[in-house]
Amino acid sequence: MKRNILSRRDFLKVSGKGALGLAIASQIACDNFDGIPESAWRDFANSLQGILLRPGDPAYPQANRPWNLDYSGIRAQAIALVSGPEDIKKSILFAREHNLPSTARSGSHSYAAYSSTPGLLIDVSNMNSINIDNMDGIVDIGAGAALGSVDNATAPFNLLVPAGRCESVGIAGLLLGGGFGFNGRKFGLTSDNLVQTQIVTADGELLNCNKNENSDLFWACRGGGGGNFGINIAFQVQGHEVTTASVYQLCWNATADLETVWDTMQNIAFNASDDLTMRLGIEISEDGPVTGSGNVSIEAVGQLFQGTASQLREILEPVFNASEPESFVIEELSFADATKFLEEDATPDAFLTKSAYINGPLPQEGIKKMISRFSNQFWPNASREGTFKFFSWGGQYNRIAPDETAFVHRSAAFVIESDASWHVGDPQSVIDASRDWIQDLFDDLRFYFNGSAYQNFIDPTLEDWELAYYGANFPRLVDIKRKYDPDNFFKFAQGIPVKL
Repeated sequence: MKRNILSRRDFLKVSGKGALGLAIASQIACDNFDGIPESAWRDFANSLQGILLRPGDPAYPQANRPWNLDYSGIRAQAIALVSGPEDIKKSILFAREHNLPSTARSGSHSYAAYSSTPGLLIDVSNMNSINIDNMDGIVDIGAGAALGSVDNATAPFNLLVPAGRCESVGIAGLLLGGGFGFNGRKFGLTSDNLVQTQIVTADGELLNCNKNENSDLFWACRGGGGGNFGINIAFQVQGHEVTTASVYQLCWNATADLETVWDTMQNIAFNASDDLTMRLGIEISEDGPVTGSGNVSIEAVGQLFQGTASQLREILEPVFNASEPESFVIEELSFADATKFLEEDATPDAFLTKSAYINGPLPQEGIKKMISRFSNQFWPNASREGTFKFFSWGGQYNRIAPDETAFVHRSAAFVIESDASWHVGDPQSVIDASRDWIQDLFDDLRFYFNGSAYQNFIDPTLEDWELAYYGANFPRLVDIKRKYDPDNFFKFAQGIPVKL
């Protein structure tokens, strides 16, 4: 039995007709920008099936806000809330005609605000349809859909689309840069499960991409990074049948032997089957580390795919023997409830994130160096928060050849995400101290990393990002960029260039 099944032709037809109705021009007068006549903006707005927002419109501030509030000063001259590929084409052509920088946005989670622009922002968030073919498990996902919506749509069918951990993240940015979560060791990256995608290129052409049709662009869309080659409007992703999972959350405060806890937990993850996943993190809160308080803590969170709670407890027993958690949860749930349990509670913030890959557990010397950075000796206590997280890698992630898709990171044991955050409005001295803290942390540990970084954990301070993000696949990505966007219309600081 099928539910909401559409042919590719019908799907594209529906994608071109949103539920926004007639175009609504801004009702509030705006200043002229760069000599573009107000009449041109008005004509452009009236040509759209979606909505054009200008500074001064009530909905503009929320629509313009980036996830990383450190970039709140970037203000788009206009935001096109597009309803389909024809709106996207018109937006691209308008930006080209008036020499406006332009970028696409789905969930706005770009860590360096590469989905923000001082020109024309093309927002696909209203293109968020989700349609499921229950015969073959293929899930059609509009580029504006958020991960929470995808999970909610697939759960009644006991289907899983391997994806991330934050429900407000947009599927487009996640998938185009790879996409990992608590199910990837079993089922691979989100991009590994991509069957087909549709994309509007820099000249306004709508292309269908799969292994047989525009296969080079399809290859690039599987890990080559969002916003580089055009504006994707939809993805067809292979879903997987699921039933139950057992989840866990283990917490230790600063009174525990944190070095032993970290070492034990990372080795559990390193030696586990593909069914076990883990996020292991240490955190320090804004009032600084105080002995005996919860200001420094370690948390391990994850799941055992279709395993029982007693089986999970047995796997975790070594850490209970080494250092009893201050609190813990180990519970068998439906897969939908397990997904909700594992979601990260995240809100917009001002921060800097750095990432790295490591090919094995962090050695004792490295653990000691890392944990020492979360002490009074080093922590700039005016900052809001600092974290260092290990996500278990390996499994299906590493069973695909590095050149089979654009995603090159296929040999690691863990991917690392670390961030330092501060309050909006903090003095520059606090911001600088926070940035120095995380940079010093990574400098201390650089010897243990393999030189790669995750392209979705964008780090604008990263040197040699081309090699770190894309490795040996970078030259091929440049060739594909030059073919589909020879004028480099879609460009940003760490975007794929048109030449080496």
